[in-house]
Amino acid sequence: MFSYIFLSSSNSSLIFINKYKFLTGIWISQKYNITKHIKDLPASIIHLKTEEDLLEAIAYIDRNPLIAGYRYMPGEYPWGTARYI
Repeated sequence: MFSYIFLSSSNSSLIFINKYKFLTGIWISQKYNITKHIKDLPASIIHLKTEEDLLEAIAYIDRNPLIAGYRYMPGEYPWGTARYI
């Protein structure tokens, strides 16, 4: 699962998601010789209305590696943003 937070319209967000899934699917296919693409995986756009919603979303994304079983603290995860907070 991929999680991103950015400021844009719903239409721009959907364009980004679809392009990201398409390009990532091509990369995975070429690197690992897998024919199944991620373009058909579901995606959702959640509108964050308050600063509290934003902080909760950031915390959720930073905790994802721990929930997935990686042995990193959020600030140590090489692909996370918690180390910048």
